[in-house]
Amino acid sequence: MSSQQRNNKRNNPRKKRKYKKWKQPKKERPKFWKSEYVVGSKEWVNQVYQLKPKRKVSKETKQREIKDFLKSLSQEEYDLYMKNTPIKPSVKERYVDHQNMAERLGWVFFPETKTWNHPTYKNKEFKSLVEVMNGYRYYSPYAEDSDEDPKGLAFNFELSYSNEMRVYQNIWKLEDIHTRNGKRRERFRKNKL
Repeated sequence: MSSQQRNNKRNNPRKKRKYKKWKQPKKERPKFWKSEYVVGSKEWVNQVYQLKPKRKVSKETKQREIKDFLKSLSQEEYDLYMKNTPIKPSVKERYVDHQNMAERLGWVFFPETKTWNHPTYKNKEFKSLVEVMNGYRYYSPYAEDSDEDPKGLAFNFELSYSNEMRVYQNIWKLEDIHTRNGKRRERFRKNKL
């Protein structure tokens, strides 16, 4: 390159581009509108999301619709449907008969005194825990402490906040063997002696 060409380049400014450099377009902000309903109310939700109201259907019609749907499927479709649908836990509507359970565990019930006796506790009598279900009274042997029932054969109860009584068997958790605190307490007793 000659010196004259270099001088020409220096003196002449660069030519401007004929096209503009591409820029990402600015995002338009959505235009907010005011609703006359209170935010979070059913009317507001329906207006914002334009939801259809739920169809009120009784249990019988739901069951009938499910049966009709299952009948309309072919055998292959039915097998696939049953394979892919999650199993719902069945709600237990049956009552647990603790009186029968106690008799199977070897308890003997005396209806005159409403007390219980067990061969492992010899002559010791236990009070009855009374449950009233569907108009019938069910009795079960009641022991509050592990001192009364060391083998865990009797029953106890627990009241919830809604005043529902839950009856359970006294299967004692042996604290000295099964829990960390029990093991620590036992170690402490041994070291103390």
